[in-house]
Amino acid sequence: MKTDDILDCYLGKKHLEKLKEFDKPTIHLEILNGLIGHFFFQSKHTIPQDLYKDLLKGFDLIFEFCEQSDLDFVDSNGLLCSFVGETVAMHSIENLVSKIKKVIGPNLSFSLGLHKGDYLIGDFGPQKRLKKILSGDQVNLSYNLARGGLSKKWDIVITDSTFSGNDVDGFNSVSDSAIVGFPNLKILYKNLA
Repeated sequence: MKTDDILDCYLGKKHLEKLKEFDKPTIHLEILNGLIGHFFFQSKHTIPQDLYKDLLKGFDLIFEFCEQSDLDFVDSNGLLCSFVGETVAMHSIENLVSKIKKVIGPNLSFSLGLHKGDYLIGDFGPQKRLKKILSGDQVNLSYNLARGGLSKKWDIVITDSTFSGNDVDGFNSVSDSAIVGFPNLKILYKNLA
């Protein structure tokens, strides 16, 4: 697949036209397959500085755990961590979530959405304003799982095709998966002690 076709498929014509406006843009993009995750953290109030420091300790655990990750403020009381990497055993993910839960304490609600699939990753844009990108339908699905899980107060939300066997022991099945915008998708969730 040509770079223009990849950009058009994953970013749309609007972003592709914008990119062509720049002189000698950097374009390094790959389509990979693996685990895609989104961690949403939300506070009822603006996240105080000391809690933000605790959150960064939690994110250090994520950065060690996966191949590539990114941290963004959603707004003054919400944070989003996106990450991709190799599929790992669910018990490793549960251990990670339990550690983060201890670090952040009861002051924040959070949810982790996980899905396995193809994603576009790389850098593009002018050299002075190079932009990291993680994009694709499967990425959007993982994001929606985390958003839906946050509203339902679920710790971990996954698609049934992401894990199987013993990895899904203790997970509950959701009959109404419309929370993520994919009504025919089977979704599983779990809350940790």
